[in-house]
Amino acid sequence: MRRIPCGEEVPAGGEGRIGDWLIENAYARFVVRDVYAPLTELSGDGGTLVDAAVPGGTDLLMELTPAADRSAIEPVTRDTEAALELPGVAYLLGPDDRALRVEAAEARVLARPGVSRTGLTWQKDGAFLGVDAGDGVSTGVTWVTELRAVALTPEAYWPDGEDVAGEADADVVVASVAGEPVARLTVVDGAYSGRVPAGATLWGEREGCVYEGLNLVECGGFTVRVTDELGRDLAATVLDTGGAAAWPLPPGGGRAPVGPGARALTVWAGPAYSTAELWFSGGEAEARAVLHAAFDLQHEGTWLLADLAREVAPDVDTELAPLDALAEARAEGVGVVVLLVDDEITQYTPAVDDPLLSFSGSRAQNVWSWDWSPTNRRPAHGAVDGAALSALDRLTMSEGAAANQRLTVVTADWLTEAFEEVPEPARWDPRPTALWLAGPEEVPAFLDLVARRHDVAPVGPRTWLRLDAWPNVPEAEQAILERQVVAGNGPRIQTRAAALPDRGVWAVEVVPEGPAWMALERVWLHWDEGSVELPTSGSPVHADLPLRATWICAEVRGRRAHPTVPGEAWAVDAPLWLADP
Repeated sequence: MRRIPCGEEVPAGGEGRIGDWLIENAYARFVVRDVYAPLTELSGDGGTLVDAAVPGGTDLLMELTPAADRSAIEPVTRDTEAALELPGVAYLLGPDDRALRVEAAEARVLARPGVSRTGLTWQKDGAFLGVDAGDGVSTGVTWVTELRAVALTPEAYWPDGEDVAGEADADVVVASVAGEPVARLTVVDGAYSGRVPAGATLWGEREGCVYEGLNLVECGGFTVRVTDELGRDLAATVLDTGGAAAWPLPPGGGRAPVGPGARALTVWAGPAYSTAELWFSGGEAEARAVLHAAFDLQHEGTWLLADLAREVAPDVDTELAPLDALAEARAEGVGVVVLLVDDEITQYTPAVDDPLLSFSGSRAQNVWSWDWSPTNRRPAHGAVDGAALSALDRLTMSEGAAANQRLTVVTADWLTEAFEEVPEPARWDPRPTALWLAGPEEVPAFLDLVARRHDVAPVGPRTWLRLDAWPNVPEAEQAILERQVVAGNGPRIQTRAAALPDRGVWAVEVVPEGPAWMALERVWLHWDEGSVELPTSGSPVHADLPLRATWICAEVRGRRAHPTVPGEAWAVDAPLWLADP
């Protein structure tokens, strides 16, 4: 037991750093963060368990955070056990222990992104982590009560368990106790082996298949190639028309493990394309789906669809790994992704040759910002602690220093705070890069900001970005900075205006764009003096405004934003300034 003197002492893939506490024996290595600060929380004390691995093994743990007083650490010896004692928790390890004994009433357990969890055990690539506790909550972050130990091998976790081995036509064998899955055994070349609790029931598991015990009953898989009308391969998603299931496919298609049973399926590649309806008759089948472009993605520049708020682990609401989130985004027609975590930064390494542009973002108190470095030297990987800051100070901290300026997005609730602090947006310093609109009900807040002569980019659940060059990171960020955007959940709008002095009007043209299944049917034109709904008998839509108008923007609504999930389609574009703001 000692403070870590150098980086070589940290377990492979671990989060420990010089100055943290290493407690180890010949069988196990654990790192407790010094009391300076926790790893994944914005504020508070350290004293959290950040690494757990067998010697030479891989760390699966992001952080175990006891909900207790962790303001001081004292290294002591209890009989033969090395111990780190804090006011509200203790960590103990004996010379022959394969598990760390923990004395804590309650704790939060956060595994590294991409680690598979079953009950209170975690596994990846042969590494194992088990938390012995009273209970846990099966959400993105697992809270446990009556925490007793953290084990690094199945033998240490189930000392009274049994070793099992056999053959199974499955990908994984799941062990269950009282109907609750507690362990997963990987099947290699048709054989499985491992340790499980005594009396556990074993079940086979393969996505898209049904099992009775270890006996395979039936599978269903649909191999689909998806192209546009020119034969170019598309990434796409196979949707269960009758439910919420979705299977993303890479460019060129692949197998969707839809399961047994005939059913209607929908192929979807995002809001820029038509959909295709396919009938799956069961078993293993193949098909091709051809989707038609709803509008030109290369017209007047290159248009990319952005998802600027995709939640990933270690966010409290999801266990979705960053790389899985990127695969889903590609299959929904998205070209730019900000992977968001509340009060934290995710960890992932994007592929160099991936055309999908991706960033790590943090969201805290109605402000989020990107791009962040996933450094572990600061609490919550450097995310902003805005709990005691005003709205404008939170924005300043989120933007960062001039040499490391980040793009910032604020919500309508942040606007309310900022107006109370400084009523004139012209006096805000810095100003937000963009305003987040969660839905059409928040468009009035955006229009109010524009009416105050504040030029800001609207962004939403899906945001179209217009780039002047081939897609790359600087171009995508520049599109937001220059407000070349359309916010909403899928439709696109193009708005143009020409001054006609002889008639004393601005001739305005609005082009709402979306696939037929969206059924775009309502268009509004907003300007200095109010809003007018325009007839939609054709496209483009035209209107005349008096020459005294200084800005305009358009809004569109449709019946459906998603082929199988109910919800209204909507979009609003950035203001077109007819006079300087």
